[in-house]
Amino acid sequence: KRKELEVAQAEIQRQKQLAEEQRKIADAQKLAQQQELDRIKDAERESQRQEAEEQRKLAETQKLAQQQELDRIKEAERESQRQEAERRRIAELEAQRKEEEYRRQAADRMHKEETDRRRALELEQQRKIEEEAQRGMEELEKMQNELFQVEDMQRKRSRELEAQIPAAQRRYREEEDEDDIDDEEWDDDPQAGNISSNGNNVSGVPSNVNGSIVAVALYDYQAAAEDEVSFDPGDLIINIEMIDEGWWRGECNGKFGLFPANYVEIKQ
Repeated sequence: KRKELEVAQAEIQRQKQLAEEQRKIADAQKLAQQQELDRIKDAERESQRQEAEEQRKLAETQKLAQQQELDRIKEAERESQRQEAERRRIAELEAQRKEEEYRRQAADRMHKEETDRRRALELEQQRKIEEEAQRGMEELEKMQNELFQVEDMQRKRSRELEAQIPAAQRRYREEEDEDDIDDEEWDDDPQAGNISSNGNNVSGVPSNVNGSIVAVALYDYQAAAEDEVSFDPGDLIINIEMIDEGWWRGECNGKFGLFPANYVEIKQ
């Protein structure tokens, strides 16, 4: 019985050892399976990580390509806008140049028209002055002809009267004429003096009013300054001062001022 008990115990011990070995084998298998599972999971995770990394890189590449395409599009838009702005600037400069050219041409036309108008006015004024001078000369010639005719009539009348008066009276008249001629020669002689025996002015200066030189206007003249005087043809200018060869000073229509000397004639 002791022997059987020992055998039984040994069997039990052997079975325990066997169970322990089986357990260890099962644990080892389980550990191996777990390690394999962990390896597979790690591989899957690595694969997923690599795939995610590849997807990330692909997304970044696509994003970079999209960004580059957007940058290219924006650069193209900016270049197009720059070219459009340059075209607008060139068009504005061309429009400004055309506007300035038009204004310059308009100014040239206006200047030419103004020059032509002034030249036409000057020619018209010159023509009027020449016409007035011609009319004045014609009137002066007419007056001289009338004066000559009057003098001829007076001479004829004098001869008729002389034929009618007695010889003594004719001699007396001739003596008076000789005295008048002597007086005129005295007046015309610059060496004879300007003062007569009674103190009056008898010099050869043209006719005067209260001792002043008098002239008659030949042409129309309108004062161009405050110190000038205006007159019409036929007006009398008195108190004349011959201050210059081309300009005199005198009084006309109550105003005293300068006037051109060639517009008047000294009253003889």
